[in-house]
Amino acid sequence: MPSALACARSRTRCRSPRHRSGAARGTPMGARRSTCCCDDRPLGRQDDRVVPRGPRMKQPPTVSFRADAGVTLGGGHVMRCLALATEMRRWGWVVHFATGPETAAVVPALGRAGIAVRVVGTAGELESAQATEVDLAVFDHYALDETAERRARRWARRIMVIDDLANRRHDADVLLDGTLDRRAEDYRGLVTDDCRLLLGPDYALVRPRFAAARRHRRVAPGASPCILVSLGATDPERVAEAVLAGLARHAGRLAVTVVTGAATEHLAAIRAAAAASPHAVDVRVDVTDMAALMAAADLAIGGAGTSAWERCCVGLPSLVIELADNQRGTAAALHRHGAARNLGPASGLDSGKVGTAVHELLADTGGWRRMANAASRVCDGRGVARTLAALAAPVLAGAARVTLRAAEGSDAPR
Repeated sequence: MPSALACARSRTRCRSPRHRSGAARGTPMGARRSTCCCDDRPLGRQDDRVVPRGPRMKQPPTVSFRADAGVTLGGGHVMRCLALATEMRRWGWVVHFATGPETAAVVPALGRAGIAVRVVGTAGELESAQATEVDLAVFDHYALDETAERRARRWARRIMVIDDLANRRHDADVLLDGTLDRRAEDYRGLVTDDCRLLLGPDYALVRPRFAAARRHRRVAPGASPCILVSLGATDPERVAEAVLAGLARHAGRLAVTVVTGAATEHLAAIRAAAAASPHAVDVRVDVTDMAALMAAADLAIGGAGTSAWERCCVGLPSLVIELADNQRGTAAALHRHGAARNLGPASGLDSGKVGTAVHELLADTGGWRRMANAASRVCDGRGVARTLAALAAPVLAGAARVTLRAAEGSDAPR
């Protein structure tokens, strides 16, 4: 008679004859694996780790992402999709990407993720590459609108759009816009009445490691402040060189880390500027530990794209530069909330202004702390979890499944 084991479903001691204990296929010799008739997952000692519990299903949902990266486009669209896709895979969902030909070079993280990638160009090529129907198609592309999304309904049961412009019509079941101060009224007339809107930095697609890094952030600038400079995967406007010129005017000692991508056309010039700097400047290419770099920094200088939410999540005071026209609204909102100081567009960047802003912020410890706290209030890094919880209902419609997540303060009655 098998021994009674804890039942994962009823949380009682299950004594069913079907409940069994023994060595399982694929289990190392000598190890024991226990399973219950009520749940086909292995049972084991519970600990305090937070483990995602995705919905149990016979056939896992399939998801197709359409996003591009490029020298002028940057890598933000693909990176935020990758943050969501990575967590979907942890839930057991089947994920693949359809991207443009430049993407692999600009965002090597996509290749390292082990996700299937198809290179496509036109919408017709996308449909040809889509051999089977999927449960969800995710579009994160400024050049695509309701026309492409409507065509995708031929092979996708549900459509999700990731946007931050609110400037064109969409045919979507779910639309995510993580822009600070974004309102539902901004999408009036651009989406159908039954489209679910996920708005604001509560839904910013930030990788979980940045939320974990919040615990290790600086509490005050150090004696030799560490400055993190990150201006996108490609920096086509050569902003990093202008920033290094501005930092060279700072009288005190600085430890500067410049992060860029291998696809940056002016990488040699950045390295030359770093070598000529009076400060210790470390140029890093295609880093994999950005969260750790942010946690170790006293101040960041960067764009107002996807990385802005990562910096806010860590609680890192920042000087933001508008690297593209579509970053203007976010830069202004971050400045308005006290979460960053906006230095304006890259095209008119004054290197002297950079040096002055760095000096003023590092010299004002109280102001530095206020900015760090304001930034951390903007984004808590749980946007991916909230998004998946919102997607579970439309993607898994028609089945008796339960999705669990940890309770949050925002769930309390108002």
